[in-house]
Formats: sequence, C-alpha cells, structure tokens
Amino acid sequence: MKRQIAAESKKRSDTAELAKLKDGKKTMKSLFKSKAGKEQSVLNLEAALEGGDQEIADYKKLITFLTIYHGQESIPNFKAAKSGMYLKTLNNFCVKEISNAHASALLYHSMLDIGAPKE
Repeated sequence: MKRQIAAESKKRSDTAELAKLKDGKKTMKSLFKSKAGKEQSVLNLEAALEGGDQEIADYKKLITFLTIYHGQESIPNFKAAKSGMYLKTLNNFCVKEISNAHASALLYHSMLDIGAPKE
C-alpha cells in the first residue's frame, strides 16, 4: 500500500511537471536546461508516466491477490489452528478438573471413614 501511494504521488508530481514543461513555464528542474534538454525531459516524463501507470496497476493487482489469499487461505488456516489449540487446552483443563474432583472425593471419603464410630 505504501509503495502504491508513493507511486501515485510520483505520478502526480511528474504529471504536474510535464504540464508545466508543455506550457513553457519554468520550473526548478528545467531552469538551466536548453530547449533540447526540455524536450528530452518531456519525453522522459511521458515514458515515466506510462511506466508509473503500469506499476500502479501491478500494485493494485498484488493487493487484490493478497486480500483474496488472506481471506481464503491464511485466515481460515489460522482460525483452524487456534481453534484446535483452544480445544486441546480446554480438554486438558477438564481432565485436570476431573482429577482434582476425584482427589477431593477420595479425601472426603477417607475423612468419613476416620470420623465414623467403630462397632
């Protein structure tokens, strides 16, 4: 996203520079250039704009691909892995609670045996 935004920003600045050069206005970049140098700059900027358009389109395709990949592959796999770990942890907790309850029952049963009068 950052690279796409940077490419779009560069395209806007190049477009503004190209418009100024075509109108014959002086800019900081073209202040000391000859007429032939300015014409070469116009050609270079036009080529850069065409390449920039393709670069922006490629970034948009990449972002779309990554969005689809995350939605269809990564996130479901992540959810499944985390759900499995959660269920395993919950199962271990339940087993430990049952073991503790059994130990408590044995303790209370032995306490009943100790306190019961013998005949």
